[in-house]
Amino acid sequence: MEDLAAIARGLCDAREQEKCEAEFGVANLAWACEKCEKKQTDDLSPYTLKLLRVAALADAGYPLAANDLTLDEWFDLGKLKAWRETYQPST
Repeated sequence: MEDLAAIARGLCDAREQEKCEAEFGVANLAWACEKCEKKQTDDLSPYTLKLLRVAALADAGYPLAANDLTLDEWFDLGKLKAWRETYQPST
């Protein structure tokens, strides 16, 4: 899944954007973003964002019921959980 690979590389946040602005300048920021392998949260697919939100709810103890998701969404949520448990960020 391309979005998980992007998350593994690290998402661009406000701090990262400020760093790039300082390095490349505001005028060249769009060019730098095009060349960057990091994605912004808004660049992730709506489906991935939905699964991440559902996973956050489950982590917080929200009582998900069997009919809250489709069967495919349950399978994908399981894949996301397995990925999160085995993912080791590079340090």
